[in-house]
Amino acid sequence: MRILKYFDIKVEEKKEEKGVEKLTENIRRIDISIPCHFNIHFTDEEPRISFNINKRSIHYSVKDGVILITKRSDYTQGFNTNESIDLYLSKQLSKITLRGDTIFEDVNFGLFDHLEMTNSAKATINDFKKNEISIHTINNAIVNIDSEKPFIEYLEISASSNSKIYAKNLNALKVHSVSASYAQIEVHAIEELNAEVKGTSLQTVYGNPPAIDKKIESIGNLKIVD
Repeated sequence: MRILKYFDIKVEEKKEEKGVEKLTENIRRIDISIPCHFNIHFTDEEPRISFNINKRSIHYSVKDGVILITKRSDYTQGFNTNESIDLYLSKQLSKITLRGDTIFEDVNFGLFDHLEMTNSAKATINDFKKNEISIHTINNAIVNIDSEKPFIEYLEISASSNSKIYAKNLNALKVHSVSASYAQIEVHAIEELNAEVKGTSLQTVYGNPPAIDKKIESIGNLKIVD
C-alpha cells in the first residue's frame, strides 16, 4: 500500500482575473454596487472597460445597453482600496445608479444627466456639459460638486436619510430640491427655488433667488444665504 506523502499533494491557488473587455453596445446606464473606485473617461478609441480588480469577486454583465456590476454572493473576502474599474466611453449615458460603497471620482456630467446613489456611495463631480441634470441620494451617500460652471438651466436634487449633496459651487437658474429625514443639501439658485424640506433635514440655499416656493414639514430647516 502506497503511503501518500505531503509533497505528493498539489494545491493550485485561484489566480486573479483582470484585464480589458471591449464594449460593443451603446451604453445608456450603469448599475454598480461594489466598494471600489469606478472612473469614467472619454475616448476616441473603442469603448472598453478595464478591470484592476479580481473579476472572480464580481458579477459583470452588459445587456440592452446596461452595465451591471455586483459583488458575487459567495465572495467573502474584502476589496482593496487600490482596486478600480475604468470605463472608457465615446457614447452618452442617460443614467448612472450607484449602490454600496462605490467611489466615483472626477465624474464628467457631459456623459450623462442623471445620477442616483444609495447606501455609502460617494461621487465627486467636476464637469457639466448639460443644462438640465438630476441627482438623487439615499442613506449615507454623498455627492460633492467640485468645480464651477457659469450656470446650468435646471437642477433637480433630492436627498433622504443621512445622505448629503453639496452643490453650492454649481450655479443653477432654477432649482427643485427635496430633502427628508437627516439629509443635508447645499445649492446655489439664481432665479427660482422650489424647496421641500421634510423631517429634520437641512437645506442651505445660496444666491437668494427672487422667486422662492418652499414647503417645510416637521422641524426641517431652510436657510437662505446671499
